[in-house]
Amino acid sequence: MTEEEAQLLAHAMKDVRARAGREKAVAVKPKPGKPAVSAGARPGGKLHPTPVKPRALLRPPSSKTIDRRTEQKLKRGRMEIDATLDLHGLKQQAAHARLLHFIARAAEDGHRAVLVITGKGSRGDEAGIMPSERRGVLRAQVPLWLEEAPLHAYVRGVKSAGPRHGGAGALYVLIKRKK
Repeated sequence: MTEEEAQLLAHAMKDVRARAGREKAVAVKPKPGKPAVSAGARPGGKLHPTPVKPRALLRPPSSKTIDRRTEQKLKRGRMEIDATLDLHGLKQQAAHARLLHFIARAAEDGHRAVLVITGKGSRGDEAGIMPSERRGVLRAQVPLWLEEAPLHAYVRGVKSAGPRHGGAGALYVLIKRKK
């Protein structure tokens, strides 16, 4: 840790207090002889922006989740998936239109559980982004679309699919029953 980084950490932690009964945190000191480099700077003096997490990754989980028992039934194949939509290779606008039509049609047909395949997204090496933070556009957007109007009126719950149905690249969507 450089001296500048240590100063930034100390400034950020100045209001932090140890909880009762806990040991006090030990201050980290920079190693001597290391040059201080400003955040975002690279050798050669050029500044590069620090990558920012997409909006979907910072968002709290949906309030419309599938209960554990139903999720287990879906993952183990004990509950039938009535229809499947594959959005691989589609642009956002086309995928959104297909999703709207698919969910509305599923509700109209009285389906209870459907599978939406988004894919896992790019596997390329985006500079500065951890592999766990890489996420495809559709994989990030579909859960958001399902929470927004008009789809939220049809959707009872959403959960990542089990490995047999596509894992992290697919979603189980429970459809509300018609009244």
